Amino acid sequence: MSINRKLCASIPVRNDSDDDKSLVLTVNQIDEALSGGVDIIECRFDYLSSFENLDLYLEILSRYQDKCIYTIRPENEGGKFSNDPEKRAEIIAKFIQMSLFVDIEYKLISSNDHHPI
Repeated sequence: MSINRKLCASIPVRNDSDDDKSLVLTVNQIDEALSGGVDIIECRFDYLSSFENLDLYLEILSRYQDKCIYTIRPENEGGKFSNDPEKRAEIIAKFIQMSLFVDIEYKLISSNDHHPI
């Protein structure tokens, strides 16, 4: 019996500079992973140092939207995001509008009565 396995690679989305080219490394890593046989990319937005250009990043990554899972892990869930939960909920709401797949913790939706995520 043959098992059809799917591979998912986790790639941090980073903004080490302030110019429009700051996602070049991330895009190159996504292209390399997909051409190497990876089926799904987990885009880890909790590695961003600033969210000022989030809309631009989402626009750039939109060409991969059927191959990406967007996530932003808080520190208490093993991630790097240390901003307030309100900001995180705002970012997740943008993910839901822009992506086919969003990875969130069950704990967030089960205890989040005041945020329409």
